[in-house]
Amino acid sequence: MRHRSSRLVLGLCLLIGGCAHGGAGSPHGTGDADGTPTLAEAAAACRRLQDEHTLPVGCTTREVEGVPSMFIAFAEQQAADRHLSRVASEVAGPFCDAANSSNRPASVYVAIQSWAKRYNCELGQWGEWFSFNGSLAALREQPRTESSAKDSEAAVADAVNRCRRVQESASIPVACKLQYLNKIPSMVIGFRNEQEAAAFLRPMAENVAGPFCDAANDSGQTAAVAVVVGRTTARLFDCENGRWGEWFSLDGDDDGAEDVEREGSAEISL
Repeated sequence: MRHRSSRLVLGLCLLIGGCAHGGAGSPHGTGDADGTPTLAEAAAACRRLQDEHTLPVGCTTREVEGVPSMFIAFAEQQAADRHLSRVASEVAGPFCDAANSSNRPASVYVAIQSWAKRYNCELGQWGEWFSFNGSLAALREQPRTESSAKDSEAAVADAVNRCRRVQESASIPVACKLQYLNKIPSMVIGFRNEQEAAAFLRPMAENVAGPFCDAANDSGQTAAVAVVVGRTTARLFDCENGRWGEWFSLDGDDDGAEDVEREGSAEISL
């Protein structure tokens, strides 16, 4: 299946501040005492996005099977590729934050052309892509087929090839390779310093690591992504659960091979 959004896009926005809040379409108001917007404010931001036509995306909120849900629709893949991270940061992220802060289940649905996918705010997990006919009342996730399994395998191979092209590119100051960490197939992405990490983390998440996680999840394969900065610190992203671990130090030698004692023995090398 070619219509897929990055699971890491929303994960980055919620967990490490990879998407800045503010700007057109961002929620306004005081929110909760800790600054988290309320569900009403997040829904209002969705309505503004729908009414003001600042982005080529549709947005509405309603209950789906008794769960507060936000529905975001793109007419074409190109628009989703360009604007999904901003919509996640300014609209969908605050909606999930508001639901989680009030201990309420909530969902975000993303539709691209005739396919849709559900994000579980509480668990931080994407479901499978399923066929969507444009009717919100008919939102149901469909079981995987043999065809979708083959598409998932092809998507994994495509993500691996993207990683390889980044590694081989002389114009991109990012290292990328596939290896096993704690016996889990993982994509390791390395940045020379914090400045380059800030500049290249989001595009790497959207175009390489995100598709890798999506494809692994679609194929039922456990997978992870490791982000390494300066060969001194690293952080692991669990694709299946959609969660980041804490930053931890790497103690290695000059050739870039480090042994990490964290939830078992794992070697991160770049």
